[in-house]
Order: sequence, then C-alpha cells, then structure tokens
Amino acid sequence: MRFTRTRGTKSPADTKRRAGFIQARILPPELQASQREALGGHIGTQAGAATKARQATRADTARVVFVSGTAGQERNVARRFRGESVHKVDSKGRVSIPAPFRRVLEEGDPDWVSGGQPTLVLVYGIPGRRCLEGYSIKGIEAVDELISDLPRFSREREVLERIINTQSIYAQVDENGRMVLPTRLRERIGVKSEATFAGMGDKFQIWQPSAYEDDMSAIGDWLGDEGQEKDIFALLDPARLKS
Repeated sequence: MRFTRTRGTKSPADTKRRAGFIQARILPPELQASQREALGGHIGTQAGAATKARQATRADTARVVFVSGTAGQERNVARRFRGESVHKVDSKGRVSIPAPFRRVLEEGDPDWVSGGQPTLVLVYGIPGRRCLEGYSIKGIEAVDELISDLPRFSREREVLERIINTQSIYAQVDENGRMVLPTRLRERIGVKSEATFAGMGDKFQIWQPSAYEDDMSAIGDWLGDEGQEKDIFALLDPARLKS
C-alpha cells in the first residue's frame, strides 16, 4: 500500500524527532539554572564588549586632533586669538572683550568652570610697544616656562622677569564679558573712548585705534622693504628661518 503525505500532517518520524526535541529542552531545575547562568554570562559578555566598542567609537569621534604632514603625528587643536575689532570704553575703563577671545580665555584658565568668569594677564611694560598684550593663564605660564629655562641669575632672565611679571596685572572678565582697564594703563597707550582688540594667536593686543592703524601701515612698509608684499607666506620658508 502506498501512503502520501498532505500539508499539515506529520509522519511518525517527524513526531518522534519533535518529541525528542521537547524532551531535550525540558531539563531538571538544577540543570536549567546552570544553563541559564552559562547563557546569561555569554550574552552579558557579548553585550559588555559591544558597549565598550560603542564607547570607544564615541570617544574616538569626540577627540579633536590635528594631523600634521608626518604620518601618525597628532596633537590637540587649541583655540587661538584671531580677528580684530573696535570696542567702546566707558568712563570707568570697562570694555567688552570680543566673544571669541573670551572662549580662548575660558579654555586657558585651569580654574574656570561653566558659568564662571575667566582670569587673564595684561602685560604693559614691553619696550617700544604702544599697546597692552593679553594672555590666558596657560598662555602666560608657557612664557614663564621659557623665561625659567634661562640661567637663574642672568641679566636676560632678570630683564624678562621685570617686563613680563613685574609690569603686568591680572584682570577678571565680568558676567557681561567686560574687563576694566585701569586709568594708568589707558593713559600709557592713549586709549580714551575706544580700543582696538587684535588677535595674535597665543596672545592678543589692545591698541588706541589710530595707533593700531599706524602699526599696520608700518607692517606694510616693512613687507615692501623685504619684498614680501605678494607672498607673505614665504616668511615661513624653513630654509629662510634656518639661515
């Protein structure tokens, strides 16, 4: 006799295999617990590894680096003082600091916290300069380290200490993004009702506006004398810097 199978029916062999599968899945309680623990540990290990991988990916994505021309050479990118702008100075000597400058000062103050006001240093004793020079706390520390590398009792170190440390003051940014320029400093550089802020990378300068324009003209004249009017980046030529 010939039998045919129809959809939805199970052969005796299918039923036997199915029963064996069910029996294999129904374990004694002590074996069920050990198997759950083993499976749970395996799953937990996989989940932990996946979580760590995601965290590492986020960390790599959040890291801001600058890759130089040398393969594999990286360094953190720091904000710098950039741009120029003219700001009003009131009768008390209060003047607004450009917002981008304030970001640099915040990053450069180790004691600054979100919602607080950063501290900076104003140097006023540099000979031949008709301006004030402003540094973040980290910026002036870098200058101090260079000075400290000089022999302790050398004349060069003494002069630099006198100019950078003796003839400088701390200044505080207030909650409105302003700082106070003391009267004697304003008089020293000729600032009255307006001041020009000029970004200089790791520092910034504060000028009386017309004096700043004169200084820019002097830079133009110097570039003309040096033959660099058309290509100022030639000043960065490594061969020239070494000569």
